Amino acid sequence: MAVARLAAGSVAAGAAAVLALRFGKVAGRVRCGRALAARALRYERDGPADAPALLVVGDSLAVGVGAQRPEHSVPGRLAADFPHLVVHHRGACGARVRDLGAQLRAAPRQRYAAVLVAAGANDVLRGTPIRDVQCALTRFLAEAGERAPIVVIVVSANVGGAPILPW
Repeated sequence: MAVARLAAGSVAAGAAAVLALRFGKVAGRVRCGRALAARALRYERDGPADAPALLVVGDSLAVGVGAQRPEHSVPGRLAADFPHLVVHHRGACGARVRDLGAQLRAAPRQRYAAVLVAAGANDVLRGTPIRDVQCALTRFLAEAGERAPIVVIVVSANVGGAPILPW
């Protein structure tokens, strides 16, 4: 009986140590991600009022977290390929799909050549119900369609399958 208790205690202690180590790694990666997000700068570029304009909305992917410089982000690379393109940017780290409408309304009131949307990862990370995402995205797309003839949605990789996530 004493041996069984000792074995059970050892297994429990080992499991607790593994969980503590796993939590410590996740916490460290979250801190690293927050530091990257704090340093990220949105890419924007002004130009003549009659120049074609791109509006960028969304989350940290839209902002370009992880890019060495704003010019290396997706909006920055598009601007390099289209030198006469004006880029207005309202994306924000941590944004969810429900925030896209407010970002759109915060942009200069004009007709855009296109709206670039990068969102969804934070909804996965925070467990937003899919119905809420669908409703918010449907409302946003209707509103964005009034501002631009083209709305492009990009998403990050399979966020739910990232090894950092405990589930």
